[in-house]
Amino acid sequence: MKRLVLNVTLPAVLFLAFSRVSLEARHLLIVGIVFSACVVALLAGRLIRPLVHIESPYFPALMTGFEAGMMGYAIFGAVYGAESIFKFGIIDLGQVTFVFFVLARWCLD
Repeated sequence: MKRLVLNVTLPAVLFLAFSRVSLEARHLLIVGIVFSACVVALLAGRLIRPLVHIESPYFPALMTGFEAGMMGYAIFGAVYGAESIFKFGIIDLGQVTFVFFVLARWCLD
């Protein structure tokens, strides 16, 4: 089930959301900042884990996540309207890139 959600359903929803985004060069700065913040949070989680005596190997991954995919888009759309979802998509693109290219591979290994 995890692989189905990770590899099929969530990418399909994100594709639809990002297909409405018209990226400009200035948006890449936002994407880079969010991606970098996720990397820093992952590294911080690896450093903090032994200090707080948390045994779970998933603790660093939990430091990097915010629930944009399954709740964030729905809440943002409900509050600001479906026509504004692309704004959330621009902000979320850095985190999505991090999740699919760094975190998912790290957790599945």
